[in-house]
Amino acid sequence: MSNRQVKHHVLTIKEKLDIVNAIQRGTKKSALAREKGLPLTTFVVPAQPTSPSVADATEEDIDDSECEALIAEVLEGQGGGDKVPFNTFCDVDKEVETCEDLSDSDIINSVCGKLPSASDGDEEEDDNNAEPEDVPCPSVAEAARALDVMRVFAEKNGLMDKLAIHLDGFEAAVVAARPPKRQTRVTDFWRPISTE
Repeated sequence: MSNRQVKHHVLTIKEKLDIVNAIQRGTKKSALAREKGLPLTTFVVPAQPTSPSVADATEEDIDDSECEALIAEVLEGQGGGDKVPFNTFCDVDKEVETCEDLSDSDIINSVCGKLPSASDGDEEEDDNNAEPEDVPCPSVAEAARALDVMRVFAEKNGLMDKLAIHLDGFEAAVVAARPPKRQTRVTDFWRPISTE
């Protein structure tokens, strides 16, 4: 580590204001940095607040020459050599659809799920026998965790005597569903040499 002391420059508010005004008048930041003996990264000037008249301006009110100059400066700063018209820059992704058009009922269904209606009561018995729709198949690890939860439930509620056989059957099915283990050592494929 270096024991080099970092010399800090302290600027007064007046000096800071003079620097900001100089930058806004067009003085290069690098020239100011050399003059004041400060690193160039010190000179970060925030954007000017937008006046209400500019914020409310329509596209016809905006001077394209200023926009063209601004986009040219941005492209030059970013290393883009191609000249891109400002209107093209603004409208390049205007027609890109970011999401599908949704009706109010689609939005409600996506947030709340399908709400039961009066006619759904008649079909309730049929729904109990129907296969579940769009339910993803749980992984073996998730099934093992669910089995652990069932064991804890049975133990805490004194049902272990009644459910032990069934839980053991479920556990055997989960173990059988596990994928085979992968080879971890080269010797897994060789039979041990018998020294008889």
